[in-house]
Amino acid sequence: MDFFSASHYGYQHGKIRQHERQISRTERDVDRAKDRTRDLDARVDRLALASQAMWELVQERTGLDDDDLLAKIREVDLRDGQLDGRARPAPRACNACGRQNNARRSACLYCGDPLDPSTAF
Repeated sequence: MDFFSASHYGYQHGKIRQHERQISRTERDVDRAKDRTRDLDARVDRLALASQAMWELVQERTGLDDDDLLAKIREVDLRDGQLDGRARPAPRACNACGRQNNARRSACLYCGDPLDPSTAF
């Protein structure tokens, strides 16, 4: 084998090893993502079960029915101005400067003044 062939072989072998390591890292990332997805699925199932149980208790003790619940879901969904099946808190105004801020912020983006939490959610 001449020098060029040997160096080309070494280069190609190095690239193959590099790609094999990348494949191994990617496979580990995929496995972690699958585990995380299973964990999230289990959490969603537990939350759905708890929601169903709470709703049945509310129905038994108050006389509310599914139409009442669906109306309230629609009302809450529309609070952000969009009927999209998602509950997003509306922006809140800063007490110091009056500018609107994302509801998840704890301090005003513009002046830094602390924002009062608007809800428990």
